[in-house]
Amino acid sequence: MKSIKIKNKDYVMVNERIKEFRTNEKYKGYKLVSDLVSLNENECTMKALVIDECNNVVATGFAHEVKDNPQSMVNKTSYVENCETSAWGRALANLGIGIDTSIASAEEVVTAMTQQLEDEYINKTERFYLFSFFKNGEVLDKEKAMEFLTKYGYANTTEIIRKDYKKMIKELEKPVEPTEINEVEL
Repeated sequence: MKSIKIKNKDYVMVNERIKEFRTNEKYKGYKLVSDLVSLNENECTMKALVIDECNNVVATGFAHEVKDNPQSMVNKTSYVENCETSAWGRALANLGIGIDTSIASAEEVVTAMTQQLEDEYINKTERFYLFSFFKNGEVLDKEKAMEFLTKYGYANTTEIIRKDYKKMIKELEKPVEPTEINEVEL
């Protein structure tokens, strides 16, 4: 099976696990069944079952996806489908497919790593860039900077995590709409 190397470890993609399950004679007559555990407009939980030719459940896998997950652009439109695919990957891994180095799929590892990065504190360069929006020449407007940080729930810049930093920068980099346009005669 094809795998992807992440941090020097091989991870198998869910589609590779499914191909193995569908084409390997060992699993002839087996079924992969999805069971919707919970669903609302923002979240989905799915259970996948692998059922053998005698209708015995031989493996299961659960998955939970959130529509607003910033690490998954797919979830914005397809969080239910993504949840089902993740549950399938888990069930097939629990059956023993594609687990030479890990039960987690490549997709799960990438999502987890992205989440970890989002929860890290920003570095000195990022703090400097953030403060640059509150400078008037070389003078820092501390009151304005503190007001902005407080709005996001922070008392100082050393506590800021990356996902909030991105929101802050997005807000600060928004172009300011002119309130009055002066006509210039040529």
